[in-house]
Amino acid sequence: MNVLTLSFAGNTASALRIDLGGVSTVVIGNPAINDNAPSTAAAKPARQRINVPGGFIIVDHRAGLEWSHDLGDMTHAEGDAAAKACRLGGHEDWRLPTLDEQETNRDITRYNPACDPIFTDMKSSAYWTASPVASYPDYAWIVYFDFGGADICLRPLQCRVRAVRSVARASQ
Repeated sequence: MNVLTLSFAGNTASALRIDLGGVSTVVIGNPAINDNAPSTAAAKPARQRINVPGGFIIVDHRAGLEWSHDLGDMTHAEGDAAAKACRLGGHEDWRLPTLDEQETNRDITRYNPACDPIFTDMKSSAYWTASPVASYPDYAWIVYFDFGGADICLRPLQCRVRAVRSVARASQ
């Protein structure tokens, strides 16, 4: 943690830079004299990994989502059932993610896999979403994490599954 003091026309302000695993947060202001300044003690990284019995959870504070570890290859129906049966962290509200939610894990500046490295078990493969394809009921949307594209896939085919649940977003 580095603290830098800056002067502006005779006024002094503190700037605090916190490095959290490649994510930097900058807070300007002096919390001692400004009650509205963010608390640096509670600063959280954008994503964090929490080990729990049976696996781990990735908490995405910005998107307000918690992600399970990779649950494996399965059909869409099997993936939907596996996600709903997930009990990681003592929670019972796990489900398949929507297309928009699954795409929050995509990082097109990376490849093989095209995702945040916090997802240590992400395969360079297609992952199911709960989003149906409007014109083709036998298909669902998938997100590829080899190069980060999205496509549709027949539900009886096998793709990978990662369950998700909604949580409160971090205040911004």
